[in-house]
Amino acid sequence: MIINKQGAKYDADGKIFVVGEPIYVTDDSDYKGLFGIVTEIRDGKDKETDNDTVDIYCTLDEPVLPFDKEQLEGRFSQLYGNKITLENIALDYVILSPDMLTPVKSDEENTDKIELYIVQEEYFDDEFGVNNYYFTDYILAKQKLNEIVAEDFRNGCVKDWQEYKEFKFESGKDYYEAWIDGRHCEKHYTAQIFHEFLCLSKDTFETIGEAYINECLRAVFIDRTARLDGLDALDEGDYEKLINSNELPNIIKGKLVNDNSFFQKFCEVFSNVSFEIVKEIGVVENEKK
Repeated sequence: MIINKQGAKYDADGKIFVVGEPIYVTDDSDYKGLFGIVTEIRDGKDKETDNDTVDIYCTLDEPVLPFDKEQLEGRFSQLYGNKITLENIALDYVILSPDMLTPVKSDEENTDKIELYIVQEEYFDDEFGVNNYYFTDYILAKQKLNEIVAEDFRNGCVKDWQEYKEFKFESGKDYYEAWIDGRHCEKHYTAQIFHEFLCLSKDTFETIGEAYINECLRAVFIDRTARLDGLDALDEGDYEKLINSNELPNIIKGKLVNDNSFFQKFCEVFSNVSFEIVKEIGVVENEKK
């Protein structure tokens, strides 16, 4: 089987490779660290290699950083036993196995993102320094901005510079900047908030979601057990250790998985809710007609 139509997909044990989409070469290949695109996928009798997996044909990008170029040339020189330069390394028709590749999303709009507020403090006072603080909540970021500027007013360079007649400053909602006029490169302080977006990988997104579910299970467990008669008779230390244990959510999930009645009831309720939602959509559409 030969797959070469643009946009065609192939599932290799959970890794989805798409013809024309970007990939990253893992440490399992001598091409490690390079990016490129999938141009063709071959399986069965159409393969050119004896690998147990499919052959994935890639066009790889030349390394941009001099360090990456030197590393690539060094690996191939060691592989062939003589000096190999980039010009002698094939990049346009490379056959790699799925374990040597990681699919990369090309469309950032389809990537899960979270908002970041970066508080950056930067100062030149005969020497240079920079501090960065990261938040997902604007209010916390603004609080940090106020804290670091207030601290500089009390004990930092701005406190000392205010004695100069050339002292200047500007301020806005999310920034404060001060300097000595005529010595901007030597005496300069800035504190500000940057609003950015952090793209999350699928694994990271799942990790965050799993952590949230675990904490919800812990909260429900605490609420339910608080209603038990005789809870006061338990050793307080043992109970506190249990509810704060990292293993508690896994223990709860294990019990639920083995409870057939729980899943039967869940499926029944979920089916009813799904039916009601679809029914409501249908009613709306019929009314529009």
